[in-house]
Amino acid sequence: IVYGSTDKKFAVVDRDGNLIWLSAAVTANGRGVCCDGKYWWLFDILNVRLEQYDVNAVKIQQITTSTFSPWGLALDGKYWWFTGTGTIKLVQVDRKGYWIAAYTLALSAPAGICFDGKNLWVTDTTDLEVYQIDRKGNIITSFDTGTITPAGICFDERNLWITETTAAKIHCIARS
Repeated sequence: IVYGSTDKKFAVVDRDGNLIWLSAAVTANGRGVCCDGKYWWLFDILNVRLEQYDVNAVKIQQITTSTFSPWGLALDGKYWWFTGTGTIKLVQVDRKGYWIAAYTLALSAPAGICFDGKNLWVTDTTDLEVYQIDRKGNIITSFDTGTITPAGICFDERNLWITETTAAKIHCIARS
């Protein structure tokens, strides 16, 4: 699933990048999208809340969080993880929207975030890197994306998928 911040629509694409489904516009200022296996979640930066949508892009509920405005959103099964700019760059939040922990990362501009079942992966739009990070905020490893300016990221149990900010592209990065 991909969310377009310009047209404010969810898009479902297959592994070859073909569009399968496109929703109607859903929210004023969404940023960061993830799926919990059943529902889609989007962070509304204007209203500072998480919004839950069904597979038809119908809003089910919203959870107000703190004043932190994230760029990326991930769920590890128990906690939400947000990436952001400024001093605090990684925030752990419970399912009710309350902060659990906050970490300062040695990243320039963290953007997308996903969970691979054990660790978090975070894109950095300035350094053009993707970082593997444990749930205490420690960098495990990283790799250079070359000329790709990484934004969103997700994990499909085999590969990392990265959206590019400078072009309307999605890149598959095979992970062993």
